[in-house]
Amino acid sequence: MSADADFAKVVAALTDPRPAYVSYGERLHGHAFIDFDHTTHLVARTSDGHIVHGKEVVETDSGSVNHQPFAARCYRAISETRMQRDGRDVIDFHIEHLDRSGCGKGSDFSNLYADPHSMHPIEVDGHSTDDKADAHLAEMFGDIDGHAVMTNFRVDVDGSGPVFWLHIHVMDEFTEYRFSATDPGR
Repeated sequence: MSADADFAKVVAALTDPRPAYVSYGERLHGHAFIDFDHTTHLVARTSDGHIVHGKEVVETDSGSVNHQPFAARCYRAISETRMQRDGRDVIDFHIEHLDRSGCGKGSDFSNLYADPHSMHPIEVDGHSTDDKADAHLAEMFGDIDGHAVMTNFRVDVDGSGPVFWLHIHVMDEFTEYRFSATDPGR
């Protein structure tokens, strides 16, 4: 198969039809000038990602299950390689951001790792470096009831040059997923 055809299967796994509602826990913790640790439980409609019960720890487009940091439709595969990663067989897709409506100015994601049998994503990551900082992004995925879902998102930034003192570590974890046809909060 081609990298484009295989990558299309990964995109399909991330955008497959899901039951009407999903409930999940979110824990955001780390260090960005001060230590922080916040936990919440949410219920969202899967059709549009609207939070129907609970409140996101950080209200951004990247916190809920429908608004993940990695928007698969905004990327294409340049190449793929079969390899071992953390002791398991994976497909490593080298990816690039597409310049299309709704995809923003670009992203620092450069590699997506997928299970070669299910074509479900395992992790997408990337790096960005300039004269002031080195940043690493990683979004990990799990398989819940046959659906590929985000399990955590990590950001690490280390300063250099005039901001050598800058060290930021943020982890946003998503757990306790439950899909249902009806609103579980009613």
